[in-house]
Amino acid sequence: MNSKNELIQKFHQAANIMLCDARTSRCYGTEYALTYSDLSFLKCIQRNENNKAGDISQYLGITNGAVVQLAKKLEGKGYLESYRMEGNKKEVYYRLTKSGQTACEGYDKYNDDINALIEAYIIDLDEDTLGTIKGLFEAVITGIEKKDCYIKYSSKTKQLESKKDGRCEKCKRTY
Repeated sequence: MNSKNELIQKFHQAANIMLCDARTSRCYGTEYALTYSDLSFLKCIQRNENNKAGDISQYLGITNGAVVQLAKKLEGKGYLESYRMEGNKKEVYYRLTKSGQTACEGYDKYNDDINALIEAYIIDLDEDTLGTIKGLFEAVITGIEKKDCYIKYSSKTKQLESKKDGRCEKCKRTY
């Protein structure tokens, strides 16, 4: 096998390992193991305080019903709490509990450890090599971007209500 084929094979192997890792439930300094979906939801709440369930569904690319279902699950485990704003009894909002904050911090540490491994590898690479690696990832992203993420598809079918509604929590792109 030539070097180019080996590189492509290693890329796919790394992508598959990352996908598998994202599907693995873990305890992040908390009592219960959390899935990637659980953490995505908690991180969304952490980054977007005082957002209603409808906003969260937009950010995560899931239905309002899925937001309610996931929120009830996480609320039952003590990671978040729901509340209503004074003067608005209709909309439900969510905030992290101390356990939810601990989970987010544990998840951040987990990712920081992975980033440290990457940084240790690339620290001695020259700018040309870094540019080549960056170009590889940009080519992959460009190829994948041709598939619409939820929020991009949603923004084509309805008018976005505010600037922050145009950010996809999953792919981190802004529309």
